[in-house]
Amino acid sequence: MGGVTRSRGSNLAIGSLVLNDIKRGREIVMKRNVNIRIKLMVFAVAAIMCTFFTVTTVWAQYPDRAIDFIVNWGAGGGADQFARTIGPLVEQELDVPIPVSNMPGASGNTGLAKLTSSKSDGYTICTMTGVTFSTIAGGKSPFKIKDFDWLVRAQYTPSMLFVPANSPFKTVDDLFSNAKKNPNKITVGTDGFGTPADLTLKFLSSKGISMKNIPFDKPAERYLSPVAGHVDVLYEEPGDVRAFLDAGKIKPLILFAEKRLTTFPNVVTSYEKGLPVSIPNWRGIVLKKGASAEQIQLLATAFKNAMKTDKWKAFCSKKYSCDDDPLTLQKFEQWVIKQQELRN
Repeated sequence: MGGVTRSRGSNLAIGSLVLNDIKRGREIVMKRNVNIRIKLMVFAVAAIMCTFFTVTTVWAQYPDRAIDFIVNWGAGGGADQFARTIGPLVEQELDVPIPVSNMPGASGNTGLAKLTSSKSDGYTICTMTGVTFSTIAGGKSPFKIKDFDWLVRAQYTPSMLFVPANSPFKTVDDLFSNAKKNPNKITVGTDGFGTPADLTLKFLSSKGISMKNIPFDKPAERYLSPVAGHVDVLYEEPGDVRAFLDAGKIKPLILFAEKRLTTFPNVVTSYEKGLPVSIPNWRGIVLKKGASAEQIQLLATAFKNAMKTDKWKAFCSKKYSCDDDPLTLQKFEQWVIKQQELRN
């Protein structure tokens, strides 16, 4: 028959070769599996390390570019002076530029609108004043306390009524007596409606002392208004009009506070006159809600450190606005919530 006849020895040899090939194949597969496992482990470790270093690098680099500083009032005003003084001091803390831009209007709400339209990335901050906050607390602003992260309250000061040096009103009694006899004839320059000035005038009106609110959006125009004869009286904090005080062009008649200021020992307070009204102005810094906790803490610390410098202390002393108890973060937010509750 045409088949091939093999010996037993040949069959054994062939079997041995087959077994060797099978064994070698298993070893190759095992080596490949080990290599695959090693590669997968290396890849997994690399991915974890990459994620770790990426997160670490992002945090370590913040801030790695300029932080925009919005002033929600006009150039030359108290908020503007505040920002342009503290900004450079914070630049030294963070080692990045902090350019200031003015966005005045609507008692400070125009600037807040610009802030809330920005990204929640920690690269845009804005001034917040007691005047602007009054519009929030009074429901006249489109914004709420919860829309912001409250970094720091840096200035705190009561306000006064000022008249020109040549005013016929020599004392606050002269002023109030005339206002009672001639309701809404005396004009008062203020920073807007719904503000501490407006609320104070409404309180006085409820006591029979009615004067007309004349708002000015631009601080420089407001400061000049009594001297230029545009209004009879100015409602303002003393630090913002110090140049006019030092020049003898205006004089204070009454301080809206419980106690007299040591820097103005002869100026009577509203409480002394039986008028328990005091809505101090203040200035601070806010962020749009949503920045990381680390970014918020870093910024708050930088501002608080800036407030410890001699340059800042000299500035706030000159403005009669040093905050003896600067509030940051949760304490600041809790304080503004309390202020809103008091006004409502």
